[in-house]
Amino acid sequence: MTPFEAMFGRQSHAIAKHYNNDHNTLQAVQAHFTDRDALLDQLRSNLQRAQHRIRTAANNKRTPVKFSEVDLVLLKLQPYKHLSIKNQQNARFNLKYYGPFKIIQQINPGAFKL
Repeated sequence: MTPFEAMFGRQSHAIAKHYNNDHNTLQAVQAHFTDRDALLDQLRSNLQRAQHRIRTAANNKRTPVKFSEVDLVLLKLQPYKHLSIKNQQNARFNLKYYGPFKIIQQINPGAFKL
């Protein structure tokens, strides 16, 4: 199921193939739909190429960080979580990082118990 189908409950008209190979349909209509499908295939390949290029550029800048169970780390919270940590009048002056906290246990490669 695509995100479009999940949101609207139907298949997208832009991607669905509307034609069939009946002899009753006009040749011009079939040509239009085949041209449109070729264009959609080209757009899909261009989008996949662009996504791959962006993904590789972003991954080249990232370095994997290894934490052990004795390390002290700082915790970065999302803005909506700041309200539960500290009640301030102006949200502009909230701290970006909280801590340091000691790592107690590694749950999986990206999650730790502090």
